[in-house]
Amino acid sequence: MMGVTDTFTQLGLATGNQNMTKAGILGNSTVKALQQLKATKGLTGVNKTAGVTGAVGGLADTADQMFFGDQVAKNSDLTNNINSAYDMASSAIMTMGPYGAIIGGAMKIGGLLSDGLTALGVGTDQMTTTDQILDSKFMKLTPVGLINGIGASTSDKFSVDSNVREQIGGSYKGAYSFMDDAASKANKKYGLFSSGARNDANEQIGKAKVM
Repeated sequence: MMGVTDTFTQLGLATGNQNMTKAGILGNSTVKALQQLKATKGLTGVNKTAGVTGAVGGLADTADQMFFGDQVAKNSDLTNNINSAYDMASSAIMTMGPYGAIIGGAMKIGGLLSDGLTALGVGTDQMTTTDQILDSKFMKLTPVGLINGIGASTSDKFSVDSNVREQIGGSYKGAYSFMDDAASKANKKYGLFSSGARNDANEQIGKAKVM
């Protein structure tokens, strides 16, 4: 009967893979997770649940970092800071005995699901403090976070034409600033609970279009 390592060697995902591709790294983590799951054989109750959740949580953490690591550049500083605190907390909690492994592992899985939803377009462009908080791993999967993300709406489209700048002339720097600020808020997703900010942005965009 083919062993776990042999199976992943055939798939090109074994721990000896020197290419260190995403598939290889995930394969290494999968092998480790399967080994941890195998170690839970014979365990019962909380210990077994802790072993299973911890193994799956570790695999979820690896997958999250690999496939959604570039999300960091798209997030606001506040969202990234909250997410960093979440990741550190989940890692620390996982070391706190069986119950810690269950809670921390579940948090790792939640972090993966949160970033997965963001990749699928469920969320906002984090234009307000409310959206930045509700788009974080701490809040994304809560009822409030989900409602805010699913109910998000996009502001009106607007961009500043370089020809318009030339026509206005250099003496209207205030107009430039107003239009540039409006453009920065245009075509952005605002969460349901930031609808007031979106309405304000649309009003400013409307005035900028007139200008």
